[in-house]
Amino acid sequence: MKQTKDSLEFMEKVALLDPQQRNHMRIVVEKIMECYLDDLAHAVLVIGRDDIDQATLLTINCNEFEASLILAKLDTFFGELNMADAPPKEMLN
Repeated sequence: MKQTKDSLEFMEKVALLDPQQRNHMRIVVEKIMECYLDDLAHAVLVIGRDDIDQATLLTINCNEFEASLILAKLDTFFGELNMADAPPKEMLN
């Protein structure tokens, strides 16, 4: 009975999403499902808000140490991505 109630509440929330959000959620859930079906696939999901200094960390097929390594690689990746089109640092002075 509880599972049915939870499922209905979940579907009501999904119904509030616009089509683009629903499609994005479908992609996210598919990627998460891949991790549950493939032991070699890892997932790190960080949920936070701009106005709060805390976040929730969820991992799939990895521990906190492995998650920190994944996040460190992404930090480097995003740094390079954000600086790719930046002018040379000499022009910033």
